[in-house]
Amino acid sequence: MQLERISEGVVRLSHTVDKMSSATTSTMLVMSDQHFDSKQCDRKSLKKHLDQALEADCPIIFLGDWFDAMQGRNDRRAAKSSIKASYLNSYFDDIVDETVEFLEPYAKNIAIWAWGNHESSVFRNNETRLITRAIELLRLRSGSTIYEMPYRGWILYRYLRPDGKTFCQALKIAYTHGDGGNAPVTRGAIKSARRAVMYPDADLFLSGHIHSQLEMPIPRFRISERGREYQDEQVHVQLPTYITLNKHDGWEVEKGFGPPNAGGLWVDICLNGDASNARLYADVRRAR
Repeated sequence: MQLERISEGVVRLSHTVDKMSSATTSTMLVMSDQHFDSKQCDRKSLKKHLDQALEADCPIIFLGDWFDAMQGRNDRRAAKSSIKASYLNSYFDDIVDETVEFLEPYAKNIAIWAWGNHESSVFRNNETRLITRAIELLRLRSGSTIYEMPYRGWILYRYLRPDGKTFCQALKIAYTHGDGGNAPVTRGAIKSARRAVMYPDADLFLSGHIHSQLEMPIPRFRISERGREYQDEQVHVQLPTYITLNKHDGWEVEKGFGPPNAGGLWVDICLNGDASNARLYADVRRAR
């Protein structure tokens, strides 16, 4: 796996293979909304999926809200009952230190770590960059190279020949951590339809934030520069979460929230077509 930054919000991820065929597949583990320092984080499943990615030597991508980080002094959402005893000394330092200890075994597989609204809220109210601090400590401990990414951006995924030439066009992956309310009925479908207009060049669109899972392929009529008509699909994927729901009381119960979709997603990058007409596509599977 080779990773390079093209601009602030664009990175290129390259995978070298000897030859391409319909059987050629590479896999990424994509996660969002882990809320690691929350009492409600399902750390058992989180560790299980990270272990699976490590065993398969897959790149790992975080798309925001790794940190819950709502118990700071300036946060109106803070609640004494929600803070762990281990965080009472130096809250933000403690959650960064525990994150680094937890992620160190996986650091060299973590390719991209994007911001979410919880991290941006901490920066806005407390002037500290939690993800930046965690990435720097992981680099010092493990020698890892993790690309810190903004709230929304692009990942260009391509296959390379051993001589460095590309086999076909890159798969264009657009992402955002997400926005708006939790969309309990549409589960992000309306946002996906809007994004299809705003991001016409994306082959795959990834989003988190609302703690619901949705896969929504949008078929499109296309035409090449040489006048060849064809059809493809732009796939919109809403990512689940690793936070669980209080069953009987609390803010989520008072708001009438149901249980969230739990886990991460495996994204397989596959080849479709022959040598003269090859295109990459993404196949998405639930990490369980």
